[in-house]
Amino acid sequence: MVSNGVERARTSAARVARCALLMAALLTGVASAADLPSAKPSQPQPATTEADGWQIDLASYSWFSSFKGSTATLPPLPAADVDLSFKDILSNLDGAVMGVAYARRNRTVFYGDVMYSRLSVGESFNTPFSTSLKLSTSTLIASGGAGYTVLSDPRYELDLLAGARLYNVDTKAKLSLPGFGITKSGSTDETWADPMIGTRFSTQLTDDLYLTSWAFAGGFDVGSKFSWDVFAGLGYKLGEKYTMIAGYRGLGVDYRDGDYKYDVVQQGPIAGLKVHF
Repeated sequence: MVSNGVERARTSAARVARCALLMAALLTGVASAADLPSAKPSQPQPATTEADGWQIDLASYSWFSSFKGSTATLPPLPAADVDLSFKDILSNLDGAVMGVAYARRNRTVFYGDVMYSRLSVGESFNTPFSTSLKLSTSTLIASGGAGYTVLSDPRYELDLLAGARLYNVDTKAKLSLPGFGITKSGSTDETWADPMIGTRFSTQLTDDLYLTSWAFAGGFDVGSKFSWDVFAGLGYKLGEKYTMIAGYRGLGVDYRDGDYKYDVVQQGPIAGLKVHF
């Protein structure tokens, strides 16, 4: 009887040990699977995740840029050279509105960028007859287009983009000729569009911090002779919906039409807030 009891105890202990080993193996397998990328399903599945629907980002930003180049004045007078720091622009700025939109569904993307500013400056330039010139300029730069995500990974994305950029530069000028007692006023209103091609790249640095950038080139003598736009910055997530953006942007355009000239470069820091839907 004692030997039978001992045998039953050994059998029970062996079963418990086998069960413990089996549970340990299962738990180890689950933990290992959790560390591996999930396999793609062999059959199509219904769209239930955010990645299968539209993802939309809207951002409002401020651009603390300088402004340097040549802008048209009163025909037939030559273009005036302008070199303004951001401090100069701020003291002469009448108003500005800037915003970016980005929409994505799977690998298809659409983008838009609008900048409007109005400023008034006084400049002197050398001609045999002129002494001073006051310029009041409103500038609208509106971009839009579509693209395709060629590289996609949880850590980074690379989009190829193509679209167009519309420029409207409305300049009012007042020329003073003190030696002749003459003051002349006039205006120019020039509108043109550039084809644009570019890329947008972003990479995740931490769970909340990421690097984002874009680079565009355009014009190609269709509108302007050449135009470009580059940006690089950091985004910091404030939650699921809001992100702070800070970086540096440069934009240049060289447009000529007869006696009209608009050849300028703007560059400086950017700060903004992005909302995700």
